[in-house]
Amino acid sequence: MGSLGEGLKSVGQNWNKPKFAAMAGSAGSAIEGGNKAEDTFFKKSREAAEDVMKAYALEDRAKLNASLIKFQEVTGEAKAAALRDHGTIASRAADWRNSDNGKLSMADNIAQKQSETLRKSMEGRLDPNKNPDPVSRAAAEKEFHEKEKELYAKAYERYKWKPEDVEKIRKRGQPVYGSDGKIDIKATMEQAHTPKNRREWNLIPEGQFYRDPNDGKLYRHPGAPPPADAPRWSSTANPGPNAGPWP
Repeated sequence: MGSLGEGLKSVGQNWNKPKFAAMAGSAGSAIEGGNKAEDTFFKKSREAAEDVMKAYALEDRAKLNASLIKFQEVTGEAKAAALRDHGTIASRAADWRNSDNGKLSMADNIAQKQSETLRKSMEGRLDPNKNPDPVSRAAAEKEFHEKEKELYAKAYERYKWKPEDVEKIRKRGQPVYGSDGKIDIKATMEQAHTPKNRREWNLIPEGQFYRDPNDGKLYRHPGAPPPADAPRWSSTANPGPNAGPWP
C-alpha cells in the first residue's frame, strides 16, 4: 500500500473540476506516491544511460562495462516495480473477471445472449408483420419481458446476488446529485469504491469515485496506468474479460 497510501489521489483532488482542468491541475501526479517512485526510476535510468554513452564516447571499456551493468540493474528494478504496481495484461484481466464489475459484465452478457435467443423464438408472436393482433402482441411482449427478467435473475444467482445487490454494484462509484444540481459528497461517499490495495485501485473505471484507504477522503479516479507488459501504443478505456491495456 506504499504508493497507494500516499496517493490514489492527486488528480482526484480536482474531482469537482472539468475533466481537462482536473488533468491540468494534477499533471504528472495522478498517483502521488507511485509517481514519486516512478520519477526516481526514470532519473536513475537516465543517469545510468548517460554514463553508458559517456563511457562509450571515451572508449573506456572498464567504465563501459560497469555502466552497462548499472543500467541493467536500474532497468531491472523499474520492471519489477511496474509488475508489482501495474500488473500484467493477464493479471489485470484475471483481477477484472474476479471483481464485482467483471462478474456483473459477464452475467449481463450471458443473459443478453439468452434474451436474444428467446426473442427469436417468440418472433412469430412479437413481430407485427407476422402477428397483426395488437392485443396478442402486447401479451407476448409482457411474457417476453417476464421471461427475460428470469434469465437475468438466473445469471445473477450464479454469484448469489439479489436484485438489490446488482443495483448496488451498478451504482458503485457513481456520483449522487443533490436538488441543487451539485454532487452530494456524503451520499457519493456512501457508494464510492473502497480499494484496499493497488490491484483493486487499478480496476476502478476512470472518472468514478473512491475513498482513499488512508485519509478516508473522496477522490475521482484519474485512470489506471497500463499493465507493465502492455504495448505503449494501445489503450482501452474500460476493462473487460480479455482486456489488459488501460488509458
